[in-house]
Amino acid sequence: MRGRTSGEWRSNPVNLLTINERHYLVAPRGETQWVRNLRVAASGELRVGRRIQPFTSIELVDDEG
Repeated sequence: MRGRTSGEWRSNPVNLLTINERHYLVAPRGETQWVRNLRVAASGELRVGRRIQPFTSIELVDDEG
């Protein structure tokens, strides 16, 4: 993801959850810097080894919490 103010690419470890072949990035530590950056950018790249997968994001909010 790109930084909110710098615009530079940032590298962050994230939790990837897959349910029914759909992928979700999970923020177990709440509203961290990478979450704020992703809200602003609305897209990023998931990198695993040499594989790069661009994505767009949609924030899901837990109404029960």
